[in-house]
Amino acid sequence: MTSLDLRVRTATLALLAGSIIVLSGCAQTAPAAPTGNGDAGDPGSSEEAPAAAGPKCEDNTSDYKIFAEAGVTNGPEYGQVWGDGSELAFDYDGFIPGSTLSYQLYYVQDDGGVINITGGPFQDPEGTRFSSVDPQFSSASEGYYGIVEVTMLSDVDFDGEKYTGTTTPVANFCVTLAASE
Repeated sequence: MTSLDLRVRTATLALLAGSIIVLSGCAQTAPAAPTGNGDAGDPGSSEEAPAAAGPKCEDNTSDYKIFAEAGVTNGPEYGQVWGDGSELAFDYDGFIPGSTLSYQLYYVQDDGGVINITGGPFQDPEGTRFSSVDPQFSSASEGYYGIVEVTMLSDVDFDGEKYTGTTTPVANFCVTLAASE
């Protein structure tokens, strides 16, 4: 090996090592989780969310996004405890009379996967205020983050064989799951 080959290899190794150091300094970090489920377009503040086990709601691997339609206001705080009899409530001024507003509750597992736990309708509104105090039975999901998927079913029709209707996504709220006693 000539001294030129040795200098080229040394320079190449130095350049490669420098590039690795520079690139590792450019690694992006995730922003802090929002603390509020927020009004539409506002995912909440960037303060640290309450501690719960497992991945945060936005880290799920099933593409569930935390959001609220423009007509949703006064929603639960990000990570609010729900399932132990606590109320989950929000205002929704986009509700169409004669429609059904319901939810599906999902549990975010350690691997980021999402499993449906339960679902049901929201109680009849008082004006535009919707709420539920549905309990959850003790399970492995207790203490983990969960996603409450809220939808509105409207324009329901039955043609003698099947039902049809329009399903509108309303909100996905992030909660911390708790079991009722």
